[in-house]
Parts: sequence; C-alpha cells; structure tokens
Amino acid sequence: MAEAGIEYILNFAAVHLNAPDGVMVHNENISLTLAMLARCRFSE
Repeated sequence: MAEAGIEYILNFAAVHLNAPDGVMVHNENISLTLAMLARCRFSE
C-alpha cells in the first residue's frame, strides 16, 4: 500500500500494522469504541 502512495491507514483489524516511515497508521478498536458509545447512551 505504501508503494502505491498511500500515506494514511485507518486500521480496524485486531493487529497492529508496521508501516514504513512517512506512512501514518491509526489503530481503531471498533468493539471498544462501540462499547463506550453504548455505555454513554444508556448512562443518561
């Protein structure tokens, strides 16, 4: 992907990606994010 010119990656996989210099990877734990949203919604 980096060779294709991609500079930013949003990673939803359960593994951390190693990227070369110049490529930014944001690791997002979708299940944790959804759990936090649900907790906020039902704590009102």
